[in-house]
Amino acid sequence: MNMKLGAIIINISGRVKTIGGLLLIIVAVLAFILWEAKGRELITMDEVFVARADISASEPLSEEMFAVVRVPADSKIDKAVDPKGANALKGRMANMEIVSGSQLSKSHLTSIEEKKATPTANFVISSEWIAMRSSSLRRGDEIQIISADGITKFGKYTISYVKDDEEKEISGGENTLGASKADSVRTNASAPIHHVEISCEFSDYMKIREYATKAPTASLLLVSEI
Repeated sequence: MNMKLGAIIINISGRVKTIGGLLLIIVAVLAFILWEAKGRELITMDEVFVARADISASEPLSEEMFAVVRVPADSKIDKAVDPKGANALKGRMANMEIVSGSQLSKSHLTSIEEKKATPTANFVISSEWIAMRSSSLRRGDEIQIISADGITKFGKYTISYVKDDEEKEISGGENTLGASKADSVRTNASAPIHHVEISCEFSDYMKIREYATKAPTASLLLVSEI
């Protein structure tokens, strides 16, 4: 009787060990799956703000304009803004275009009040920099300056002067039969356009100049605002 009872106990003990071993294997597999699914991401990836849509230069910013995503630590841009730094957006505007899906950096932010107080001046957009522009551009027009590949948008600016190769301002010719005065100003130019001057801040101009002078060919598109 005692031998049978001992055998039963040993048998049960063996089954318990087997079941326990199987449970440990299952737990280990589940832990591995959880690690691969979430654990690795939590340990090796950082949360950052990325733009939900294209954001124009000088556009006021808010937290709703950004989504929170996780990126590998080595893919995180310099001075990246994360959810903990959301307060940095208050009273701030973009100082350059932020493309949809791109990370937000503190270097992209400018104080709205500081921007208002920053003086502007007239700066030349050299003819050698211009890959495309309308022949109807005139003083006072609003244009957007974009890289020739369409990737970089520098911002929107007001044209201060439109000049020919002798530094004389372009003007419209005499009104012609059937054309309105406004049409005449744009269609009967006094000379071909050589270059333009825009009103902007010095820092904006330097960004445009740096890009244009490093490009091997004419690299700027002057797009009229319709």
